[in-house]
Amino acid sequence: MTSLRMLGYDISYQNLKPDPKRLQALFDLPIQSSSKELKARPLLLASHFPIGPKAERAFTELKSDLGKASLGAIQAGVPFELGIDASDNAIAAVLSQGGRPVACMSHTLSHCEKHYPAVEKEATAVIEAVRKWQHFSKDVILLLSLIKKPFRSCLTSATMAR
Repeated sequence: MTSLRMLGYDISYQNLKPDPKRLQALFDLPIQSSSKELKARPLLLASHFPIGPKAERAFTELKSDLGKASLGAIQAGVPFELGIDASDNAIAAVLSQGGRPVACMSHTLSHCEKHYPAVEKEATAVIEAVRKWQHFSKDVILLLSLIKKPFRSCLTSATMAR
C-alpha cells in the first residue's frame, strides 16, 4: 500500500495515521515516580508512589493505543453516529462512522451557558455539533448516542409530539 508522510501524518487510501516519528516523545514518556514530577492536574491527586503494576500497565496500554489510533476516511452511504456530553464548564461531541471517530469538537461554555440545566447543556452540544457538521448530514442519517438518560427521554418525547 502506498502512503505519503505529510504534516506529521501518514496518509494512505482511506486512512490517516500520526507519523511514528512524531509520536516518539509519547512512547519515551516515563512513568512518574513522585508527585513533584506530575504535571497533569488529575494525577496530582495520586498519593501513593510508586504507582502499582495495574496503573503501569494501563499507562503503557494508553501510550500504545494512542500510537495505533487512526482516523478513517468518511464513507459515503454509511450512517454517522453523534456522541455528545456536557459538563459544568464545556460541551463536547464526537462524530463517528462505523464505530470509528471521524471528527470531534469541544466548546467552553460562556458565563450564561454555565447556568443552563444539564439537559439544556446537552441540547446545546447537539445543536453546536449539527451546525459544525451539517455538511455531512445532507444525505446521511444521524444516530444520536446520548450519555444521559433524561436528555434522551426529552428528545424522544419531543419527537413523538410532532
